[in-house]
Amino acid sequence: GMLTRLRLEARAGECIRHPHVVAVHGMENYEQIFGETPCLVMEFVEGINLDEWLQVSGLPAWGLTCDLVRQAALGLAAAHRAGVIHRDIKPTNLMVTRAGQIKVLDFGLALLKDHTEADEFSLTMIFGHECLGTADYISPEQIADGQSVGPAADIYSLGATFFALLVGRTMFPLGSTREKLDAHRNQSPPRLRDLAPEVPEEVSTLLARMVAKQPSDRPASMDEVAKALEPHSRPANVDFDFPRVLAFRARDARRRHAALKGDGRPRPTGGGSSRDLSHWTTTSTRALSAGGGISANLSAERPLPTPVTLDP
Repeated sequence: GMLTRLRLEARAGECIRHPHVVAVHGMENYEQIFGETPCLVMEFVEGINLDEWLQVSGLPAWGLTCDLVRQAALGLAAAHRAGVIHRDIKPTNLMVTRAGQIKVLDFGLALLKDHTEADEFSLTMIFGHECLGTADYISPEQIADGQSVGPAADIYSLGATFFALLVGRTMFPLGSTREKLDAHRNQSPPRLRDLAPEVPEEVSTLLARMVAKQPSDRPASMDEVAKALEPHSRPANVDFDFPRVLAFRARDARRRHAALKGDGRPRPTGGGSSRDLSHWTTTSTRALSAGGGISANLSAERPLPTPVTLDP
């Protein structure tokens, strides 16, 4: 169950040591009022995830966005060298500090080089889907076979995240999960410069390559992505108001709580394996314990705000 996911995250974290990946120091059991609770011991990062930042601050300037994605690519390159495929890159799984440093987190769906069929079976039993990921950001090949994906799947998901950070909405803002999955497989994403004309053509071309349908048409590695973004990156400090973030988290928690019915699981509104969970939103601020919260995958991210360009 959820304990499998926690163990996977611990195993993945132990393989990766990089400034742009949240460090995992191990897994411990703590005595709680209801007995022992397994927990991850992780690096403390004073920051917020990019989804929260967008919600409270609006879109960053494109140069800063390029730098944030460049940092994420460097962290994911280290993960790939360690034989770890993240499989769930999205704004909520990228944290930013006030110094403008990105940290990749939440390797709970990661595919490890020593991944077993039992691991994958446990994950699919938790979430009730044949493919794992988040519908707004998942690659076409991961939809088809999540157990056989390589680094290119993370490149696609980072590209879809890059698009959302630059434009203020996802590539395919459709109603149901099924429609989104079909779009990732069959529809071309909008041309970036039609929606964000201030972004340089070179950045638009790179993003289009990152979200190409065929893995072989994407950049060869995350290192290549990071190198291509270097000339366009404009590092900057990031300002965020924690009280506003906490208020946003409280509203989001109330909304998610309202979506729960009886058995404590999100209720689908459609049928089949590609269930419509568009009313459900995941968050990386869930409790990091085996029983500490539910994270619904293949769900829709909450809508991003109206584009607002901040000073770099």
